[in-house]
Amino acid sequence: MLKKRQGIILNTIDYKENHKILYVLTEDGKESFLVMRAKRIKEGLANDTQVLTLIDFEVEEKGSLNKGKNIDVVNYFNDIKNNLKKFSVASYAIELIYRMVADNDVNFTVLYRLLLEFLQQLTKRDDLKFLLLEFRIKMLYFLGIQPQFRVCCHCGKSSDLVGISIAHGSMECVNHTSSDNIGITATKIINLLYFDKSFEIKVEDDEAISIVSDIIDSYYEKHQYYGLKSKVMLEKLGCY
Repeated sequence: MLKKRQGIILNTIDYKENHKILYVLTEDGKESFLVMRAKRIKEGLANDTQVLTLIDFEVEEKGSLNKGKNIDVVNYFNDIKNNLKKFSVASYAIELIYRMVADNDVNFTVLYRLLLEFLQQLTKRDDLKFLLLEFRIKMLYFLGIQPQFRVCCHCGKSSDLVGISIAHGSMECVNHTSSDNIGITATKIINLLYFDKSFEIKVEDDEAISIVSDIIDSYYEKHQYYGLKSKVMLEKLGCY
């Protein structure tokens, strides 16, 4: 039985001489399937099965390895692939989802739409460092390490809050402030970008963006989300 899907290719692995296994993000989850003869140029599937491609496809659920069929490209995202900086930013986003997001207990419908909106924004915007920062902040939810913004994590107080503690991942009040508390200004920026649903909010303060980016980096590392290969290129290009 064939099941129709639409998804974004996160990764591919060569299988034997001419085939590929695709790892695709859909509204139903992260799926993998075999595409026969995907490496043969004359078959027309070499470009259609590249990472960072939005495809319609059908899956034949048969045996231990599902087979992908009737692949049609919806968007090659060539505007991203032909720009080194944009491609590097997109590669980070895709690697983060592929390697770090659990295969269960995640709202994949929302995650899929987030990635698709992010890629669509990436095609038309040049403020890459800020756009990536907002994506990294939104991804805290899907990584299961989203901050608690509303009350002090020590006493439950909802007033006199002074900022988020990186170690505790939550707000603290004036009476319970840790040494790693990031302060109220950075916390407000993170809160603003975390709850923005459409990538429409802009922060013009470059210094504040840089500070918040370093904070989010520390937050990721504190919760052991590090080691992404794509980050190295981003740092060289000044986009991280």
